[in-house]
Amino acid sequence: MKRTTRCYLLAWLAVPLAFAAYISFAYTNALTVGLLPFLGPREWKWWVAFTASLLIGTWCIAAARPYDGARWVVRLLLYFLAMAILLASLHLSVACIHGDCL
Repeated sequence: MKRTTRCYLLAWLAVPLAFAAYISFAYTNALTVGLLPFLGPREWKWWVAFTASLLIGTWCIAAARPYDGARWVVRLLLYFLAMAILLASLHLSVACIHGDCL
C-alpha cells in the first residue's frame, strides 16, 4: 500500500473511529458511577482528544502529498473544517446513544 493511501486512510477512517471509541469508552466508564464524562472539571479531556484527533489527521493529510503551494494549504484547511464538524457530530451521536441527548 502506498504511503499516500495509508495517510488518507489514517486521516479519514482511523482518526474518527479512534475518537468515537474514546468517547464511547468515556461515557461507559463515567455512567457506571453516575457521572457525565465531559462535564465541569473533566471537560479538558474532551478538548485534548478533539484537538489531538484534528492535529493527527491534519498531519496525515499534509504528509500524504508534497507541498504544492496554495492547493496544499486549502486541502489542509478543508480537511480540518470537515473533520471538526465530523468529530463534533460523532460526539453528539455517541453521547445520544449513551442517553445524553441534547
